[in-house]
Amino acid sequence: MRKGIFMNMKVSVKEKICYGIGSGGGNIITQILGTFLTAYYTDSVGIAAAAVGTMMLVARLLDGISDVMMGGIVDKTRTKWGKARPWILISAPIICIGLILTFNVPESLSSSAKLIYAYITYVFLNCIAFTAYMISHTALLSRVTLDVNDRQSMTSINQIVNNIVQLIVTGFTIKFVTAAGWRSVSIVYGLLTALMLLICFWGVREHLDMDAETEEVKVETVPLKEAVPAILKNKYIYLVAALFILVLSIASGNGSMTVYYCGNILKDMNIMTSLSMALTLPVIIGNCFVPAIVKKMGHQKTLILSSILMLAGFLIVAINPYSGTLAIVGTVIRGFGNGAIFACGFALSAQVVDYGEWKFNVRSEGLVNSCVSFGQKVGLGLGAAIASWIIAAGGYVGTPENELFGTPDTKYRHFTAFSKEHSAVNGELADGQQIKMMNPMNYIADDKAVKAEHFRIRHGAVDRDTSLAISAMLTASLENHGVDVELQYPWGMPHAGDYDLEELFAWIDKICG
Repeated sequence: MRKGIFMNMKVSVKEKICYGIGSGGGNIITQILGTFLTAYYTDSVGIAAAAVGTMMLVARLLDGISDVMMGGIVDKTRTKWGKARPWILISAPIICIGLILTFNVPESLSSSAKLIYAYITYVFLNCIAFTAYMISHTALLSRVTLDVNDRQSMTSINQIVNNIVQLIVTGFTIKFVTAAGWRSVSIVYGLLTALMLLICFWGVREHLDMDAETEEVKVETVPLKEAVPAILKNKYIYLVAALFILVLSIASGNGSMTVYYCGNILKDMNIMTSLSMALTLPVIIGNCFVPAIVKKMGHQKTLILSSILMLAGFLIVAINPYSGTLAIVGTVIRGFGNGAIFACGFALSAQVVDYGEWKFNVRSEGLVNSCVSFGQKVGLGLGAAIASWIIAAGGYVGTPENELFGTPDTKYRHFTAFSKEHSAVNGELADGQQIKMMNPMNYIADDKAVKAEHFRIRHGAVDRDTSLAISAMLTASLENHGVDVELQYPWGMPHAGDYDLEELFAWIDKICG
């Protein structure tokens, strides 16, 4: 037995929970990127869906390089805190900064500049900040304990915390964005992520190689020339990485499609909260029993059973994609399988490290988990990319000029020749007479046109869909033709619906006498 290793030391409940909180912090990033980033880029920024998908796939390729580099850095790290813990501390602030930058694409930039900005910030967040966190957090599991049951219970707690986070993020983000905008959302989520990572840093210890008296970690490093060949010969690395690629591509693709599915298929964005609960509650409940199930059935049979449940859940939704009831039922069944797969996968990644030490006499938490991390990120990026390409292939226009120009066969049609020429999708141009009828400026000066005597115009000051000048020009034209107009620009409001009902009713009372 290596000097200083506490083979039989049980991990405290406090450490398990703190480790789970760290996982939850990382999952904030995973959820907001996987569920909302594509929609943010297409609908708020105006980047074509196909370009978004390509960007995410390119980032995954860069991840392969950064993951290996970070794995080597973790293995070479020697501090009194250990190998992995210091990088959780370092990653906390840079993840916060990266998230804020990613969700704050400057409106003043040109289309090409916005895409370049998106590439830079997305790569920084994913390939640098999140990589430092993910590899160090996963490697930490291998260094906290060698006990298989403790590891399984820790990963199960991870999934419970992760899904509580998922429930919160997916359930409240839309309302949060509507009320405060993406800038505020990114700041709050970024700070919360950093706090949760700091809790993990302070609450968890690397018991491997820890001095019994000083509690300092005396790390034994392995040269790359020894570690890399051992990694390449470790067959279980490839199996665990492939598991994460498959599962996370499914999860990420499904998450990216959820916003579009609820809005365009189910026609009900409010059902997102129900679907989120339908997925996360079974995961939370199921993971309370996963350690006992694994102890009785083993990891292999548990993974097979979980996969069957996931497949059954998708098939139920496929029976009738327009049914909200079937969507919820299928999601519930999928949730029971989903949580167990992830819990088992992370526990197995720690055992891969142990196998490498047993088989090749090389213990390399950093490089092993860099391979596992790469598999996770490839899965996340591949799923999101495929979802974006599917959306683009279906002719989705992220910032449609107006659905009113659509037909029974074509939902969106352009109302300017310029937009048709420069669009990322091959959309049709709307009928000229229809375009004319939808523009009030064509009728304000027409004495034959019947106009209302009173107009009330509200334009949110942070609304990205329409220029402030449009409301101003409409108001000026109406007033020049003797129409009473009340125009306001509510500060800090986006395109947010009925946010001033009391003022509306007061205005109605005033004009009605």
